[in-house]
Amino acid sequence: MSRILSAPKTTKPRTTPFQAAHCVQYGLKIVERHPQKQDVTGVRCRFCLHFGREDKVVQQEPSRSKRQLTAKVKDWAPPFRPEYYDNHHKAQHSTRWQVYQSLSHDQKQSYFDDRIPYKDTIFNHFGQQNGHLGWEKDEYRQSLTDLSLEGIMQCKQFELLADLTYREC
Repeated sequence: MSRILSAPKTTKPRTTPFQAAHCVQYGLKIVERHPQKQDVTGVRCRFCLHFGREDKVVQQEPSRSKRQLTAKVKDWAPPFRPEYYDNHHKAQHSTRWQVYQSLSHDQKQSYFDDRIPYKDTIFNHFGQQNGHLGWEKDEYRQSLTDLSLEGIMQCKQFELLADLTYREC
C-alpha cells in the first residue's frame, strides 16, 4: 500500500491583538505597550495582583506532597486569546472568578478599585492564602482596636511585647 504524502501546511502564527473590552471582562491590566505603535504587548491578571492564587483542592495520596503555590503574578503576551484568561481564572481563582462573572459591567469596572495588592498584605508575609484574621471579644477586649497578637507571635515574643507595653505605661 502506498500513501500519498502532501506538502506540510505552513500556518501563520496567531497574532491576535488585545481587545480593550477584555480588561473589564477578564479582570486584566495593561502593563506594556509597543513604544512606537502603542499596541498592547503585555497584560497582567488583576486577580493574581490583588488576591494571590487560591489553594487548589487536590485529590491525591496524602503521602505525596503537592508543590508550593507560586507567588508570581500571571502575565500574558501576544497572542491574546480569551481561552487563556478563562483557563487561568478557573484554575487559579475559581471562587473569585465565579463571583466576578456574576457582576454587572459597572460593578466589574470598580471591582479592583481600592484593593491592596496581595504582596503588600499580612497574608502574603505569613504564607496564608485568602485567610481571615480573627480576634476574640471578651471582658478585656472591648473594641476592634484591641486586637490580639497572640495568634501571630510566639509566646516569648508576646510576653516580651507585654513587658515593653507595661513599662511604657
